Amino acid sequence: MDGRELAPPQDSAYGKLAVSRIEDLAQAVLGSGLKAQQMDAGQLNACLAFVATQRMVCTTGLLNSKISLSGTLSETDITLGVGLQITEGSLQWLHGIESGTVGVFLPGEEHEALYMPGSLYLGLSLSRESLAWEAEQLEIVIDPECLVTGHHPQQLQNSLLKLLRVQTAGLHQDGQGALHPAETASLALETLISHLGRDPHQICGVPSIRGLEHVVKRAIDYINAHANEKISIEELALASGASRRTLHRAFEVILSDTPIKFINRHKLYLIRDLLMSGERASVSKTVSSFGVTEFGRFSSIYRSTFGETPKETARSARKIFICA
Repeated sequence: MDGRELAPPQDSAYGKLAVSRIEDLAQAVLGSGLKAQQMDAGQLNACLAFVATQRMVCTTGLLNSKISLSGTLSETDITLGVGLQITEGSLQWLHGIESGTVGVFLPGEEHEALYMPGSLYLGLSLSRESLAWEAEQLEIVIDPECLVTGHHPQQLQNSLLKLLRVQTAGLHQDGQGALHPAETASLALETLISHLGRDPHQICGVPSIRGLEHVVKRAIDYINAHANEKISIEELALASGASRRTLHRAFEVILSDTPIKFINRHKLYLIRDLLMSGERASVSKTVSSFGVTEFGRFSSIYRSTFGETPKETARSARKIFICA
């Protein structure tokens, strides 16, 4: 990449732009076309970094000049934003903001901001469908009243803010942070969804233990039969003959687990078994055969679980078979 255009991502793509013209800040949120003005004297000093995955685009800006931004962030996507390091005097919609302020920006709605020098922000743009899917994977409910343009009433927890600030700073250093750029974007998305959402309500009058056992049994049978496909909670609930809430309750009571975690863990071990069998198929083909579309995220989870990457597992297995 030349730093000025972000190529369409396959798994993920990363780019950085040292801003030299005020027009460059039209992409202060990638794809937005914002109107930008420098409000102080001196040489413009700012940096933008972008990460694109299959479901979202992450933009972060480090602004060392006083910058005014206005316009629509997206005509089609929701944007979730957080001030990671906000200098006093910065504003959004003429309201003061600070480090830890979380904002929601709906498609087609106007955004106005004034950032004082030294401010660092991060924004995530994704469709409503992708946001709902990501929240489902985290087993979090985002109430509709939280998805309105404006600021969330609570600041981001300080420990999470510091972690996200450090990782985001790495994106402005050629992506040389502790995490891969795509992992930083995923961390940001999970953090903001968790901040905006809540755990699913527990319901009263739950079925008997034996009834919950039957729900789990039918669900596991379905998971085993469809391991090579993407399985949604709706499909699993239908197959188990239960509502989504009862399905979650059944997994909690019987397995002390959640449906999504169970599915992901099940696929993880099936893929590892196949990789360790010495199959000649490529690692990416093996992984994708189980309905996994984001190899970067999968590889990170695999590494944290088994202490090695999928490719390292496959390489070791092939060496064993050759020696045998």
